[in-house]
Amino acid sequence: MTLTTGQHLDQKYRLLRTLGKGGFGEVWLAQDTVLGERHVAIKFLMASSAENDVAFLVEMRALSHLNLPGIVTFHHHFRHQNQLALVMAYCAGGSLSRRLHDKQTDDSVGWVNQVADWVLQLCDTLTAVHARQLVHHVHQAFQYFAA
Repeated sequence: MTLTTGQHLDQKYRLLRTLGKGGFGEVWLAQDTVLGERHVAIKFLMASSAENDVAFLVEMRALSHLNLPGIVTFHHHFRHQNQLALVMAYCAGGSLSRRLHDKQTDDSVGWVNQVADWVLQLCDTLTAVHARQLVHHVHQAFQYFAA
């Protein structure tokens, strides 16, 4: 599947730019052209297969039932060129990984406190998710701290 900046999808989203890629999917920033100024993040599977589609649907179902401050809000899904797309709220603050790499070095004590706050928020969110019998793979988030 080829996606390009400016492309219109599902009769309501205009792709603006790629936000990131991982082993499972690719995420794009898009403008909701029906609602005007609202931006969303749209996640596409990198490789569509029956097994990947099932895993993606499981992720969508889980997101649709969660309403937690540390979890991105799920809006809906659609198919594009026979591939599933998950539409989520766009978090303008960026990823934890990006924020860790863009650290501020002027105030090292303040920086350590900020990172500790993020880790505590992550732990609170994971506790709530696990209480709902869900498991999320967060190994990439912790690679930074393990180094």
